[in-house]
Amino acid sequence: MLDNDKTRVVIEQKARKRRPSARRHEKAQTVFVPPSKDKARVQLYLDNIIDWIKAHSTTLILLTIILLGVFLRIYALGGESIWLDEVSSIVQAKQNLSEVIRTSIDIHNSPPLYFIILHYQMLLFGSSEIAVRFPSAIFGIISIIFIYKIGYLLFNRKIGLISSFFLAISTFALFYSQDARPYSLFLLMTLLSFYFFIQILKINSKRYYLGYSLANMLLLYSHLFGLFVIISQIIYFAIFWKKYRQQRLKFAGVQVASVLASIPLVILLVPRLYETTEGGGSIGWISEPSFTSIVRTFQDFSGDGITLVIFLILCSIGLFSLIKREGRRILRFDSSAELVLLLMWLSFPIIIAFVLSMILTPMYVNRYLISALPAFLILAAKGTGSFPDIKVTYILLVIITLLSIILLAAYYSEPTKEPWRETVSYVEYHAQTYDTIILCADYTQGSFDYYYKGKLEKYGIARGATNAHNIDAVVDKAVVEKKRLWLILSNTGGAITEEHLLSRFGIESVIAAEYFVSTAQSGIKVYLFDLYVDSP
Repeated sequence: MLDNDKTRVVIEQKARKRRPSARRHEKAQTVFVPPSKDKARVQLYLDNIIDWIKAHSTTLILLTIILLGVFLRIYALGGESIWLDEVSSIVQAKQNLSEVIRTSIDIHNSPPLYFIILHYQMLLFGSSEIAVRFPSAIFGIISIIFIYKIGYLLFNRKIGLISSFFLAISTFALFYSQDARPYSLFLLMTLLSFYFFIQILKINSKRYYLGYSLANMLLLYSHLFGLFVIISQIIYFAIFWKKYRQQRLKFAGVQVASVLASIPLVILLVPRLYETTEGGGSIGWISEPSFTSIVRTFQDFSGDGITLVIFLILCSIGLFSLIKREGRRILRFDSSAELVLLLMWLSFPIIIAFVLSMILTPMYVNRYLISALPAFLILAAKGTGSFPDIKVTYILLVIITLLSIILLAAYYSEPTKEPWRETVSYVEYHAQTYDTIILCADYTQGSFDYYYKGKLEKYGIARGATNAHNIDAVVDKAVVEKKRLWLILSNTGGAITEEHLLSRFGIESVIAAEYFVSTAQSGIKVYLFDLYVDSP
């Protein structure tokens, strides 16, 4: 019995060990471990960075756009050869200051401000490709900032940012930001003039009137077409005369000051204007425009045919605005004063230049109309940023960016300026003591001389040498006591051709022929003739 009882007790004890306890167990609590001070500091630091980025997102985006514009304008700044017009700028700027001022309009049809700047730039930094183009690059970079400011003043930050992005990647603006000519300065002065003009319409402040007055004076002295910009502003002010009563007297004072400041410019301009009108109403190389010329202007502003279509669609969209009425969105024509100003800015320089070309003398040249480019880009930016769904804006920007990458790749990989550096290098490498050089036109000699360091005699065929007798006279002088003759032909034209010398010396006399090409329209042919080979 005792054994049985003992056995039963042991069995019951084992059974209790196997059964779950009838007692309710409390759920185990997770022990709270406070974060370390280092982790808390890192998280706080990251949160502060994110908040700062959100608060300064506009500034950061604008800074990124500006850096993009800086890169595009500085990259390969000295990559292409100095070409005909740039050489003319350099020769002009090398003169003493009084001569620079006196002859700027006679030689370049342009006021002297740019050439004065280039004059001092060359005194400080020399006349290398990068040195003479650097001022234009700086003007182009500053323009990106001011087109943002104008887009923001007229509409909002988003449109200002899109406008600055469009200008930063514009191949038209980029070309003249890498060209030793006045057009990048003209673009910047136009933007400054409109920036201060818009400010005085919004804020009747003396400092803005002073800025507007100085900007207009600099604008007039940067390019003659700056007058068309000021005319568009005056007409706009006249249209909204009642709206700007407080600004009337001061605005009139600014225009009077601009007229007085331009008197020296008029004195320089009158003889040139008289010469142009009396000489048959032609500046020479400028042809009479047609309506297709206007289309080509907007195509240059856009980049190519595809981007032209996109930008025209965006500009058309920019002419309208979405408004809410009774809970619905309605599309209507935007007749705001800001849009009227933008349209006048865009159209007046083009229309005035076109009309004057028809009734006075041809003067319609796309680069002269660069002052209208910002208005075109701001209007396209307004169309891009007018969609209620921000995703549509992003998609449009991506498409334009991809197309611009293609245009920019072509811009940097396909030179557009005549390759004088390569041409001169070839001649110098193969030249001999008893060689002589003939250039197809005397005006191309400056481009050749910019790079040529040799001692061979050079002869440029004058523009007036239109008959064979005059050309032969130059050739006869060039070949005296010489054994070989170099002929340099530019696609820009000239009085002499290779056929003239082939007919004189024979095809057997050609011992070398090279063609240095930048584009289909811009290239240089080089022929070397052996003068001791008997002609047939």
